[in-house]
Amino acid sequence: TQNGVHGVRYEQGNPELESQRSYEADLSTHYHNNWLMLDIAGFYNRISNYIYIAPTEDSINDYRVYRYTQNSADIYGTEISMNVLPVDWFDIRASYSWIEAVREDGENLPLIPHDKLKADFSYQPQDVWKFNTVCVNLGGTYAFEQKNIAPSESISDAYFLMHAGISGAVMAGRYPVRLSVRINNLLDEKYIDHLSTLKDMGFYNMGRNIVVSLKVPFGVK
Repeated sequence: TQNGVHGVRYEQGNPELESQRSYEADLSTHYHNNWLMLDIAGFYNRISNYIYIAPTEDSINDYRVYRYTQNSADIYGTEISMNVLPVDWFDIRASYSWIEAVREDGENLPLIPHDKLKADFSYQPQDVWKFNTVCVNLGGTYAFEQKNIAPSESISDAYFLMHAGISGAVMAGRYPVRLSVRINNLLDEKYIDHLSTLKDMGFYNMGRNIVVSLKVPFGVK
């Protein structure tokens, strides 16, 4: 039923599609103690008649055509995450994720995310002035170049994003009111993610942005 403009592209459905069937295997291992948490997980997914949307070289009314199709495919990947707590008031988190997606003819599937390496550092002093449960946070994400692309796709460059934030709670009577400020894309990096629906037009993802949050609880008897 899909046959028309969606955002900045023309999407076409396919009435000949067959039902898809998936077989998946997952394996994970965990190691936790008082100061270290290490988790490793992997998966392998075999999908018969996998349905997906892919870019083509066709265009309609100057809109590039994305068409639904299907092939049997293998999708597999892993994620490794680590959380280190050397002292009560300092927390280090890091993770790496990787995914591959290949059709049975050896071609890559489209719209597969970058491999990503993330790190996050949190400082949590007991009390600061009138605030308690204070948390100061600094972190970043490095997305590796995505060059395992499908036909008609283009390579997506690597990029690095930083974020920072601070939060704390102050008592208003019996209730803790929590205030937080977070800055995303701290360095105002110009980048285009491989999954962006605006990539064909050369539009960047969001630049530096600031989020202020105030949470006020209400007690109900």
